[in-house]
Amino acid sequence: MDPFDTFFVGRTLNERWEVTARRHVIHEAPSACRTYDASGPDNEVVIVKVLVPELGASLEEQRRQIDEFLYEIAIVDRCGERNLRRVLRALDAGRLAIPGTVPITVHYLVLEWADRDLRSFQAASDEEHLAASLRFLHEMATALHELHFSRIVHQNLAPTNVLCRPDGRTKLGGFSHARSLDQPRPYGDVPLDQTRAPPEILYGGTVNSFEDRCAVDMYHLGCLGCYLLTNAGTTVQLERRLPHLFHWTIWRGSFADVLPYLRVAHETLVRELEPAAHAMVRVELVRGLAQLTDPDPARRGHPRNLAGNGPRFGFERYISLFIRLARQVEFHLLKRVS
Repeated sequence: MDPFDTFFVGRTLNERWEVTARRHVIHEAPSACRTYDASGPDNEVVIVKVLVPELGASLEEQRRQIDEFLYEIAIVDRCGERNLRRVLRALDAGRLAIPGTVPITVHYLVLEWADRDLRSFQAASDEEHLAASLRFLHEMATALHELHFSRIVHQNLAPTNVLCRPDGRTKLGGFSHARSLDQPRPYGDVPLDQTRAPPEILYGGTVNSFEDRCAVDMYHLGCLGCYLLTNAGTTVQLERRLPHLFHWTIWRGSFADVLPYLRVAHETLVRELEPAAHAMVRVELVRGLAQLTDPDPARRGHPRNLAGNGPRFGFERYISLFIRLARQVEFHLLKRVS
C-alpha cells in the first residue's frame, strides 16, 4: 500500500463506515479515483469511491476534479431519491481531512456492494451464458429507461459498469460521464471512450440535445449485446470491417458522405453476428442489436418508435424483447433438466 492507502484503510467515515481494504479494479481508462471495501452497521459491506488529489496538478485541475466528482455524487443521489431499481445506490457521501505539512481534503462516495463487474462473468454452458446475457441486456435497458425518464443520460455503459450483486441482481454504476438535463456538467461533457463511441461522434459530430445523448446510450446498449455474444463491442467490430480510406482518423469528408460505407460495414457485422447467437433467439436478438447499433442515429432504434409510436429513443420495446427471449431460453434449460 502507498501512504494514502495506509492512511485511509482502517479509517471510519462519518462515524459509520470502516474502511477495510483497497479494492483493486482494472480500469479501462485512467481515473483519479480509488475504490475501497468497507463495512458498516450490522456488518453491511459497501464500496467506497474516493477522489484522490493528483500530486503536481494545478489548482485549476484539482478544482475541476472535485467539481466533477461532486456532480457525479449529485447524479447518484438523485437516482437514489427517485428509487431507480437498476442503478447502484449511494448510501453516503462526505469528505475527510488528511493532516500534514500541506493538509488536504478528500471526497468520498459510499455505494452499495457489488461483487464484480461483467468482465468476470462465466457460465457453465453456452445456453446458460445466453440466458444470463439476455437478463443483463434486459436489466441495463431497464436502467437506461429509468434514467432517461428521470432526465439523466449515462453515456458510459460498458462491461466495467455492469455490476453484479450477491443477490443475483445486476445494476448500472459508473456515473463519471453522466449528465442531468436539469443541471449541465460544470465543464461540459466528458469525452467518450473511442472504443465504444458511436460513429456520429467518431466522425467529429457533437452531442447538443438530450435526444443526441439518448442515441449514445442506445448505441452503448447494442455494443454491450455484441460484447456478450462475441467478446468485442460494435465500434471495434465496425473498425475491423471498414476500409482504411473511410476510417474516422483518415476521413475528411462529411458524416453523411461516409454513412453508406459505414452501413455496408454494419451490415457485414450483423451477418457475421448471426452464428454467435443461438438458433432459438437468433432472428429477434440480432435484429434488435442491429437496430440499437445502427450507425445512422436518425435510423437508430425500434421501427415503431421511429414511426412516432413512442419516445424517439425509447427502450420499452427492448426491455420486453430481452426479458421474453431470456424466459424462452430459461424455459428450454428447465425442460432439458427435467
